[in-house]
Amino acid sequence: CGVRIMAAKVKLQVLMLAAENAALAGAKVGGMADVLAELPPALQSQGVAAHIIMPDYGFLAKEQGADFLCQFEFAFGANTTRARLYRIANPAVQPGPQGLWIYLLAHEGFCSVKREVYSLDGPERPFATDAGKFALFGAAVAAALKQELLPLPDRFHLHDWHCGGFAMLRALDPAYRGLSKVPCILSIHNLAMQGVRPLAGEASSLAAWYPWLLAEGANPKLQLALDTRYPGCINPLRAAIQFSDVIHLVSATYAKEVLRPSQPEQGFFGGEGL
Repeated sequence: CGVRIMAAKVKLQVLMLAAENAALAGAKVGGMADVLAELPPALQSQGVAAHIIMPDYGFLAKEQGADFLCQFEFAFGANTTRARLYRIANPAVQPGPQGLWIYLLAHEGFCSVKREVYSLDGPERPFATDAGKFALFGAAVAAALKQELLPLPDRFHLHDWHCGGFAMLRALDPAYRGLSKVPCILSIHNLAMQGVRPLAGEASSLAAWYPWLLAEGANPKLQLALDTRYPGCINPLRAAIQFSDVIHLVSATYAKEVLRPSQPEQGFFGGEGL
């Protein structure tokens, strides 16, 4: 009789939302990208299928030869807009019977002239471009899941403040109530970067992204996403923390450091108001 060699049985399907991924050329900025490249193969050995979704930034889908899946509409701001969904096999993972995918979302709102993942805005409008970009990303992911263009996973795994918009929609928007049934994990790579923006009165604000969350009678839990240091502002990282089920820090040391108040005059950055 023959001997059958079985791959590790998949116990969990996970969808990771992230801004960076070192597995793709041009998609790495910092350490988060390395984590996103290294986690899927490590988790695969534990029977966990970790798929990733991220913005295409105007060039990743084309340069990686990703397969076009579909175009779809979703609500953003006062109107509806369209995004394109692509898929590529994760190049950091050995091919096997259980395909691990990187999904790429394409939209003009993700593009920059210099092929950059992040934009540098002046001190008068910090995070303005990126906060709008990743609020759009969160809305697109939520809509793709609701429309069943992406398979609903067993877990969501969010990475840093860039996923705060998705966390808010999952927790607060009745249209996405089905997503709240899927447990959500947040990994914090850098607590100091929080994406704080005004609630309203600005082109890059909560009112410009998800005006329905500010409508009269909207979910009172929105208060949990407000910044505690800057009145009248939304804090995407605080939203991701408040609306996730499990919080994970990238090291045991960092997990202790963020529980202490920051002391910038001494060069120590800890809790940063959170």
